[in-house]
Amino acid sequence: MITSQLCVSGRVKQVQISCAFGITLVSVKRAVKRYREEGPQGFYAVKKMRSASVLTKQVLIEAQLLLDDGLTVKEVAERMELKRDTLLKAARAGKLHVIK
Repeated sequence: MITSQLCVSGRVKQVQISCAFGITLVSVKRAVKRYREEGPQGFYAVKKMRSASVLTKQVLIEAQLLLDDGLTVKEVAERMELKRDTLLKAARAGKLHVIK
């Protein structure tokens, strides 16, 4: 934020900040753009959260029951209208147990 203030006020050039701190010029330009559009509070704002999870507790329970019945991950994904990769990611995270 401080380096962006210096650039916007005209005291230093963006390339000088880039060289002095050893960061890419693109990073400096992004920070300056953020400062111009949002001001100082743009650097301290709460990060935007992603949308609600597809795999709620109820969905996980239903998916696990189907997997326990012997269905493959692909079949469960098709039946529940989910992406196969979503179920595989949940299995890697330990939220689902896939029987091989």
